[in-house]
Amino acid sequence: MAVLKAIEIMASSPKSWENATIIAVKSAGEILKGIHSIYIHRLNM
Repeated sequence: MAVLKAIEIMASSPKSWENATIIAVKSAGEILKGIHSIYIHRLNM
């Protein structure tokens, strides 16, 4: 049986959405271990 944990993280960057994604994953990685994938739900530009 697989167990999944979903969390929502918000991040922004004046450079790009890619940079905001990197910031969000690095922040989450400091607290959460074993992040295997990310899903960008909403992209506001």
